[in-house]
Amino acid sequence: MGHPLSTVRFDLEPLPDDLLLLILSYLPPRELAAPCRAVSRRWKRLVDSPFLWRLKCEQGLRHWEVTHGGDGWTVEDNRSPLDGAESQKCFVTSYFWCVKTQLVDLLESGLWGHYLDVHQPPICISDWYGSRADCGCVYQMKVELLAADRQTAIKVFESNPEPIPQWNDQSYAQVSYVFQNYGPGVRFVRFSHRGKDTQFWKGWYGARITNSSVTVRIATNLAENRESGTGELPSGEPAATRTR
Repeated sequence: MGHPLSTVRFDLEPLPDDLLLLILSYLPPRELAAPCRAVSRRWKRLVDSPFLWRLKCEQGLRHWEVTHGGDGWTVEDNRSPLDGAESQKCFVTSYFWCVKTQLVDLLESGLWGHYLDVHQPPICISDWYGSRADCGCVYQMKVELLAADRQTAIKVFESNPEPIPQWNDQSYAQVSYVFQNYGPGVRFVRFSHRGKDTQFWKGWYGARITNSSVTVRIATNLAENRESGTGELPSGEPAATRTR
């Protein structure tokens, strides 16, 4: 018979604040919001600290190249729910342009050159943005299909919607686009969006961005072999997806 597992407990109280903040930053927000805040006055102070949420923001941005305008990016709870979203968190911009850019390698994501060049599967782009009720915002998006050199743009989509005015219902709006018939040579997708507030207020009152995605859709019953140029892929399944 095996020996019963023993429970090992660690006392985190002797740790300095900076190390404890780092440990707490790896916990889910719901664990921080209730159980962790109730541990002690010190833990409550650390959980409520902006330094902790800046750490979580940096972790969420690890796949992105970022520009921190004004007070930079931060992470907050959605002020209105986004139906169907796995996370009800959003990235929030400041009073100067805050920019996030991510480069998606389609070959590393499971596709291959022959399939991209010959069949040119739809590449679906989606992003959601909104604003606080008491402060308007500006939001812009640019998505480029790039060649193997990561510089040559084969197709480009840009969205510059009208600014959201101050005193709005703080609901989210979706920006979406589908690239089709884009020609051979596409190997990367460069996804970039940016935002700022309209009142130039210090802090985080700008565009609130969430649930960003790039999805490549595979045609149903397509037979394609990776080695010889013919084989089989899952019907109707996204082959490459990146979400926030």
